[in-house]
Amino acid sequence: MAQQTGVPLDRVAQRLFGLIDTLDAVAVKGLITDDCEEVDEFSRTWRRGRAAVADYFDQVLTTISDVHTDVGDGATREWADTGLVTCDWRMALMHTVPLPEAPAS
Repeated sequence: MAQQTGVPLDRVAQRLFGLIDTLDAVAVKGLITDDCEEVDEFSRTWRRGRAAVADYFDQVLTTISDVHTDVGDGATREWADTGLVTCDWRMALMHTVPLPEAPAS
């Protein structure tokens, strides 16, 4: 199993979404690995490493409220020490402020 915890990957994903639903930034950040990477589609940037991703979660989780996650069509795959969970994650309502287009490079 990827995390060597004995917990099935689908339950790990359910736990993550549950923590997001409760806006528990401390617990979410506790799941971040040192080599974590994430992309922010709004700012069109990558964040690499525990500190950068944790800072991002601090920002995001303080700007949202009334979260309810509904995950469907889940599937898991494992190879040695690597695990992958894929699923459909849907938003029913999201209010945002438009961001300007990124400058051309």
